[in-house]
Amino acid sequence: METPAAKKVYTEAERLELAEKLDKACDDFMEELAANQKDEPKKPFDFDEWCKEIDNHPAFMKDLSVNGELPEALQALQALKYDTDGEDLLDTATNHKDEGNKHFKYKKYRWAIDCYTQAAKLMAMLRCCELLSEFEKTGKRTLQFSTNFIEKLQNPPEGREKEFAEAKEKLEIIKEIAAKRVEKEKIEAPKRQAALLKDLQKKEKILQMFKKRGLEFKPEIDYKNYREFEWTMLDVNFPHRPTTRVDFEPGTDILEWPLMLQYPETAQTDFLTECPETFTIRTLIEPVLEQPAEWDSNHAFQLSDVRVFVALDIFDDEQIKEISMEDTLGDVISSKDYLIVQGLPVIQIYTKSYIASKLTPVEGKTGIYKFKKN
Repeated sequence: METPAAKKVYTEAERLELAEKLDKACDDFMEELAANQKDEPKKPFDFDEWCKEIDNHPAFMKDLSVNGELPEALQALQALKYDTDGEDLLDTATNHKDEGNKHFKYKKYRWAIDCYTQAAKLMAMLRCCELLSEFEKTGKRTLQFSTNFIEKLQNPPEGREKEFAEAKEKLEIIKEIAAKRVEKEKIEAPKRQAALLKDLQKKEKILQMFKKRGLEFKPEIDYKNYREFEWTMLDVNFPHRPTTRVDFEPGTDILEWPLMLQYPETAQTDFLTECPETFTIRTLIEPVLEQPAEWDSNHAFQLSDVRVFVALDIFDDEQIKEISMEDTLGDVISSKDYLIVQGLPVIQIYTKSYIASKLTPVEGKTGIYKFKKN
């Protein structure tokens, strides 16, 4: 038996060059036909002769020589139509699968099904290419290329019936699960849309309340763009504590804030939650200072022995402003040059003895202090 000629492997540049030659050959062929028709006397159209001329051109040939080398132009046409880098196909299939996983995660099941189907088609194509390679090694060239995944499942290659049957069964299971989830999505979607609308309305309301109160935040919050606003901009996170943030007092429009109490002279802090903006500073800190903390063995921080301050967002970051015990939390955080960082108001508490020794009033500014220089 005569050994078939080895198949030439084309580079991308060679494929492009051959494609250009093929285009030119087709153009020349059609021009030659037109020229011959002009030079020759007009005769009745012979369909059989026309088909013969077309079939003999490499671009339209049906019967190919198995043992002989194919025309160069036809090899180029086959390369353009059929040659595909396996790694590219695998990457594309993987991308379809990953995209399907993303859609599945966000409950977009119809899109997920489409992506999974595309991935399955490409994987089937890769498997078919492997089968073709095996057949080519044994000299069998009768197997035809096909990218139709469903056709391959229904008409598997000989000897592969079990594999394709299992693949078809798994695909049907996936489709059945996805179909059930689509039905479930139809029921849950209205509820989810209602919840999203409610959340959006709450965002709009709370941002308008921030604006009305003249609050300033870092990072800065755009009060008008409530659709892009994220609750995480107000989330307060501390180790070993659940995440908390400002919220409405149940059944009212009163804001309840998390609050940090700083004791700079001892480098200690306390953390409070659900502090209504209508409560005075005295009301908020009195329960905290009623009993001495572990680090305050002498109970130096008693309500009668302390004064309360806030840091100012100005060029001189060493300046602090004293606030009254009778000020409400809302009054304090709405005051000029007060900045709420990451959704957490902060109040500083100093002992009177520390203030006398370490702080000095800023000339011309009532209630403003700065630290003495050593």
